[in-house]
Amino acid sequence: MVKKLDKKLYEYLLLWQIILEIYIGIPEEAKEHFFELKSELEIDEHNLALFIKSVILLDLVEESLKTKNLFEALMNYSGEDQWIKFYLLLLSFKNKRRILEVLEELLYMEKKVEDKLLLPKIYGLIAEIYEEIGEIKWHQFLDKAYKLNPQDLYILRLKLKYGLISEEEKQNIKLYRLFPEDSKLINEYYHKTRKNFNSIHNFKFFCWGGDNIGASSYLVSYEGINILLDAGALIKDKTLYYNSIKNLPIDIKDIDLVIITHVHLDHSGGIVELLRKGLNSPIIMSRPTKEILKQIFLRGHTKLEVKIEEEIINFDSQIISFDTEEESSFRIKNKEVKLKLFPAGHILGAVAVYLEIDGIKIFYTGDFTLKDVESNKGLRFLPDLKVDILITEATYGYGNNFGVQNKYLQDKLILKSIEKLLKDEERILLPVYAIGKGQDLLLFFRKTFSYIPFNVYVDGDIAYFSKLYENFAGPIYGNGILNVAGNTLYTDRKDFIKKEIALGNCVILASSNDLKEGSASFIYASEIKNFSKGCIMNLDTNNREIEGLKNYQIGMLNHANMVDLLETVIKMAPSAVFVIHRGYESKSEINIETILKRIEGIKVFAPKEGEIIELQ
Repeated sequence: MVKKLDKKLYEYLLLWQIILEIYIGIPEEAKEHFFELKSELEIDEHNLALFIKSVILLDLVEESLKTKNLFEALMNYSGEDQWIKFYLLLLSFKNKRRILEVLEELLYMEKKVEDKLLLPKIYGLIAEIYEEIGEIKWHQFLDKAYKLNPQDLYILRLKLKYGLISEEEKQNIKLYRLFPEDSKLINEYYHKTRKNFNSIHNFKFFCWGGDNIGASSYLVSYEGINILLDAGALIKDKTLYYNSIKNLPIDIKDIDLVIITHVHLDHSGGIVELLRKGLNSPIIMSRPTKEILKQIFLRGHTKLEVKIEEEIINFDSQIISFDTEEESSFRIKNKEVKLKLFPAGHILGAVAVYLEIDGIKIFYTGDFTLKDVESNKGLRFLPDLKVDILITEATYGYGNNFGVQNKYLQDKLILKSIEKLLKDEERILLPVYAIGKGQDLLLFFRKTFSYIPFNVYVDGDIAYFSKLYENFAGPIYGNGILNVAGNTLYTDRKDFIKKEIALGNCVILASSNDLKEGSASFIYASEIKNFSKGCIMNLDTNNREIEGLKNYQIGMLNHANMVDLLETVIKMAPSAVFVIHRGYESKSEINIETILKRIEGIKVFAPKEGEIIELQ
């Protein structure tokens, strides 16, 4: 009973979140979250009004009709909610029932309703009815609706339906991001972008690892040329697990090129095993990735067995680093292979990869964002860059666990949360990965404050790698941010915590992100819980909780969301898409895979680990 009650309360709060997202102008995220919530939502008298309001605001009336218990809740409803009344009138019109009576009620409503979000909807439905019955004044009501709220999704859809949006406006507004559920619209955008493509024969894609998150590694083979995109390892229980060499469909010495998109070990950690087993091809990556991986491999990670002896690999010869957007070409097996790396957001040095093999154009996103992160530019689309094959990550292609993607709002939320938690709890521990979001947060602090109004302490492996970041991203330490790893002024970490953290007004960033026993973050958590005040603030989902410490979560998303993935497909207009690195999956009927499979003329694959897919 308690679990059921908690679920209902959680769903109620999520409906409020969706409505607030619409109010603050991020309908794309609101719609994505609605799809995610609706798949398991049951309607009752408590959430009916909020559900109907979100449905109308998001222009998802058709999609709402399959929601569990909706009609029972409507039949039992006896209130006077104007949004529910409008919803019922809209259903009557769509079902072609008592249209003139509906019109009469709407004309009465528009004189009484003061809600500035509902009123454009009323004008829009009046316009739709007038157009249906041949009354010329439908234009007048649609114009009134548009003037009241030019961003209203229902009104935009009506303008689209009646041909009142020009082709130039369509491109500027990017309507496909607002209406990802509209298959006809998505097809229209895709086919206007698509150019003539090469016929693809004898292309092979092998998912060595990374169908879901972990051990990402993909072998593409064409015309006898074999290129390995990423060489990740699975990290579990403080150990790296490599993809089995035995599962490779070719001999390791037949790999002609390896390209690493970024430093995270689930994309790069497998280099170790490949080199031990005799890999002798060039390994390509960005300059920041090379420098950081060099330190990981040669320094040796304190928790993972990834140290490589220097005689196994020569970083100055076997690993080739490129500047982003630097175009290069290779001659492999008497065929020209063109290569270009693009900044891809996500973390420092992360790149997307453009390949052209004997005329066939391939694009691999790696982990990416369209938005900029503090340490890297987001992925940008060149107007003339169209590809035959797109290989894209989909960490948030099936749901993003209700995180906020908009960077401006994300930054505001983080600052407000830290301000409030410092006031209430005095000490905030952020358990973070050694490389990635932690450094971006520190860079954000440096950018935001002329002098940070609270102490920021950095400890564990993140402290070491933040120093490396400074070579590429600019200063991190200073201005109130202190590297306390290996601090010799105190006996040990516990002594430092008792003397400095005890003073409060501080934020601590320490690795590991999952509070592994013995890690810096675990030691801080174990000691902070002994103070009267202190809390944990997570930037990732599903992190470990420590008994005795309050746990808060502020999502700092650094992967593309569903509509970002859709935009990538529309802009590049491939004839085949491989959806990999599939993350958190909700039961939503609307996700990147189902959307893409509704596009005519495009082949969509979601390969499983160990699967070979051939394009003939």
